[in-house]
Amino acid sequence: MYLMIKNSIRRGISTISIRYSKANNPLLEDFDSAKPTTYITCLDANNLYGSAQSEPLPVGDFKFLAPTSISLTYWKIHPQAI
Repeated sequence: MYLMIKNSIRRGISTISIRYSKANNPLLEDFDSAKPTTYITCLDANNLYGSAQSEPLPVGDFKFLAPTSISLTYWKIHPQAI
């Protein structure tokens, strides 16, 4: 279990980018009410590593879950677990 966690550690810069996005909301001149309302957001988060390091970590009672005990319903009900 230790090696599984240790080997999963990644380092470096992460970027999620889409080259083209088009917003559709009432604040725009070309707003189309027949289409879903959408907005564009740019987020810049700093010190994510430092913030993560200040959170308490689990120290015991680790266990593997059987694949049959994991369901998508759990993640939808408990989004904070993601």
